[in-house]
Amino acid sequence: WDTLQPGDVANLNRTNSYFQVKAVTAELRVRLEQFDIHPSGPLFGQGENPAAQRVQELESKVFAQHRDWCAGLKTFGLKMQRRPLRMMTADMRWEIQPDALLCTKVDLPPPCSMNSSKTAPLKSSSAIVPRKSWIIGVNNQTTQ
Repeated sequence: WDTLQPGDVANLNRTNSYFQVKAVTAELRVRLEQFDIHPSGPLFGQGENPAAQRVQELESKVFAQHRDWCAGLKTFGLKMQRRPLRMMTADMRWEIQPDALLCTKVDLPPPCSMNSSKTAPLKSSSAIVPRKSWIIGVNNQTTQ
């Protein structure tokens, strides 16, 4: 998720733009480290997979393990797409509400967001995670 290899499809940060990585150059490594580009993963559908070499082989093996699912996605007209395997969030806010409810709001960049932000309240298991040492995503349950 944080390295590139030949045949990868790199995503330009905060856009829906992608390009195939022919060779991993020093320039691409720097851009990756600076979060200007990101490795991407496939969303299966109709169309050609832009990955190449070992990356395409790996993705094809995964698709083959889920033939029925892939056939259904094609039947419903979904198109082959890519999404970044990592993202930089912006403007994360959190608030502890009554009853140890932790509410977070994170602005997700395109192409990760369907709209400009998502809100996800998390409820702590206070016996495991004391109120003064919140660890988001560990020993927490999402509540509706």
